[in-house]
Amino acid sequence: MFMDKGTKIIIVIAVCALLLMLSTFGYDIFFKKDKPQVQSLLSSSLVQDKNNSAPDFTVQDADGNNVSLSDFKGKPVVLNIWVSWCPFCKAEMPDYENMYREYKAKGVIFMMINQTDGKKETTSTAKKFLKENNYTFTAFFDTKYAASEAFGVSTIPDSFFINKDGKIVSEFHNSIDASTIKKNIEAILK
Repeated sequence: MFMDKGTKIIIVIAVCALLLMLSTFGYDIFFKKDKPQVQSLLSSSLVQDKNNSAPDFTVQDADGNNVSLSDFKGKPVVLNIWVSWCPFCKAEMPDYENMYREYKAKGVIFMMINQTDGKKETTSTAKKFLKENNYTFTAFFDTKYAASEAFGVSTIPDSFFINKDGKIVSEFHNSIDASTIKKNIEAILK
């Protein structure tokens, strides 16, 4: 039994579509099972689960003082984990700087946390990067990976938007643009 050319093309397209669907779902099942679920304003309603409280952690400020997320209890927090050598982190930094300038007077806390490993990324390389780019937001240094471990970070950049009640409203495990940052800040101000 021989198939005509049109039938063969349809079968090839169907098989490719099936493989694409299986690889997408397979990736989610086998590789993302330990990651927190991504919730965004763009794809779903806000997280309202009472168990979605932001975990506490301690990092250091530029002077080496310990600072914990719980120090900002009762305030909305934008938490971003980054490194200076990451092109995706670099791409979103100007947008975070602009949002910081726009929202700091409204009481929004920006925890811009540098994932400092002491080798490829040091506090001095991070501080140099911040100074060269004239960033004025407050940077923190996660030298013990406390924030990264608390939030299950395995890729960078990662962003978390936490409301004044300490609940994670949305999170992103990739670079985001200014409009996404702004929408999520507006959501944590409600």
